[in-house]
Amino acid sequence: MLTNSDGWAPVNPLTYETTQLAGSGIHVIGDSCTAPEQPKSGHMANSQAKVCADAIVRHLLVKTNPLDDLERTRNITTNSACYSPITYSEASWLTANYRYDLTSKKMVLATPAPGEAPKWDGENFEDMFTWASNLFTDSFT
Repeated sequence: MLTNSDGWAPVNPLTYETTQLAGSGIHVIGDSCTAPEQPKSGHMANSQAKVCADAIVRHLLVKTNPLDDLERTRNITTNSACYSPITYSEASWLTANYRYDLTSKKMVLATPAPGEAPKWDGENFEDMFTWASNLFTDSFT
């Protein structure tokens, strides 16, 4: 079973491999993984996938690219951006950046608070479509 008693799949944030079946090579990203300190969003899942893919490649090339390389662990970051349409022509956005904390061995908010659009407006509404197109292209090509 990949889930814990709370119904989430606990993962190692250095690899996104499940800790329920350590060493299994099963990786979990996005809404299913515990990572409660990170938002549940498609953008976050995309960001987690990049950390996960890096870990899988490093696992395959273990002698030259160790997973616990200090430079790698110091530079593991994820981010989430989310646009929300408010009206038929206005939108707002939120963004948050996370980094791996060597002490707690968890992902922590890299800034004191998530970023937020200062106001709802049409520019954000137009930017929402560009953001979505870029995210979909990055995720599905």
